[in-house]
Amino acid sequence: MIDAPSAIKSAQDAATLVLNGYTDMRLEEVELAEDEQLWKVTFSAFPPPSTILPSDPPAVQFSSMFKKDPRVYKSVGIDAQTGSMKYVRIRQL
Repeated sequence: MIDAPSAIKSAQDAATLVLNGYTDMRLEEVELAEDEQLWKVTFSAFPPPSTILPSDPPAVQFSSMFKKDPRVYKSVGIDAQTGSMKYVRIRQL
């Protein structure tokens, strides 16, 4: 069975691929399922900034600099025996 740090590393690799372009990725939760067959690892990150076009009004361009999109949460399932990724899901709060 793989340990928690190994599960986190595998999950981080998978989350980095899925959250490409997202910023400030953070580890939120790590849990071994009751049957000890799956590590559940949750990450959060800010989505890529909205695309602001030069043709947008100045007020839109200016306000977009201060807007923070809410963090998104992704749960990654890692096989506790092999360390392979089983799923990446949107984590509902």
